[in-house]
Amino acid sequence: MILSWFDLPHAAPFLRKPSGQQVQNALDHPHKALFVVEDQDGPVAHFSLLDVNGSRIVNLGIVLVAQPRRGYGRTSVEWAQQFAFEDSDAHRLWVEVTADNFAARALYESCGFIHEGTWRDGFPANDGTFKDLAAYGMLAREFRPPPGLY
Repeated sequence: MILSWFDLPHAAPFLRKPSGQQVQNALDHPHKALFVVEDQDGPVAHFSLLDVNGSRIVNLGIVLVAQPRRGYGRTSVEWAQQFAFEDSDAHRLWVEVTADNFAARALYESCGFIHEGTWRDGFPANDGTFKDLAAYGMLAREFRPPPGLY
């Protein structure tokens, strides 16, 4: 089900769909954590964290929602922040997003991430072109859990 979300119009231009083997490798990797967010009707979002047991520099990987503009992306980012900083003792949490994904960029900025730079042609798009990547970061001392997160 979640793999099919990569093909949705709000996601496909900004992400590359992983293979089933890549998903299995991620599930088996000791330094990766994959999360599924559910509501009363089932799965609504997915996000991943990489290097959760490693260097204390944690990468927020793909944040993917089944339906945009329902708050599931924000919930996912806030839970990722909480897990990284409070459960995994991260020093830094970072994320990259295609520079033309304005909705995701606004979300990360509203959750306290700081735009740290742009990787020119840093993302190989599905159509064979390259897109710029916007890099965002947050340090543990900057994290403020939103009210009602827990």
